[in-house]
Amino acid sequence: MIITIDGLDGVGKSTLAKKLADTLNYRYIDKPLYELFGVSGDDNYLYDQIYHLQDLVYNKTESNALKSWFTGMSLLYIKEVLKNENIIIDRGLLSAYAFNGDESSDIVFETLIKLGVWFDMSIVLYASNEERLKRMKKRNENDPDLQLEKITSLRYDKIMSFLEQHDLSHIIIDTDDKTPDTILEIVLSELDKQKASKLSRQKKD
Repeated sequence: MIITIDGLDGVGKSTLAKKLADTLNYRYIDKPLYELFGVSGDDNYLYDQIYHLQDLVYNKTESNALKSWFTGMSLLYIKEVLKNENIIIDRGLLSAYAFNGDESSDIVFETLIKLGVWFDMSIVLYASNEERLKRMKKRNENDPDLQLEKITSLRYDKIMSFLEQHDLSHIIIDTDDKTPDTILEIVLSELDKQKASKLSRQKKD
């Protein structure tokens, strides 16, 4: 089973992804692109090259279609090569859409969904804009992302619209005023409910 943890910056994606992977004994994947090239740490000679490649694609081009394909390539690799493993991915297709989804890139996301890049489940974490920016500042008050309008002005409208348009497995968790352990408990409970519902449908069939 492959589960992605999605949402905007500052909602607690990485914290939950690590905790959930440890609890379920799943493999944790932080950066799918590094997985694609077999980079396991910043001591790998490819680390700097990939970092600069990402900078070129995400920060030196205005093409959201190109950015979306670039992200989708690494997720597609996981789908094709690691599909039989139990994996938690920190950021999936929905997170990419939150940043780069628009009319020019819609066809890219439609194609990636058809290729199965949505995986088995997306856990979508929600937090109010005020709360998530407060968390980002608490994590690192010098975080350069706090100065980027693209980050600070992000809203959930785009994510919700995307989910409404597609019949994709997802769970939405409001993380405002919740500790990481509480969020983990909620997610585990929701996954159990999903599993029970799936078994019930299979029995009926």
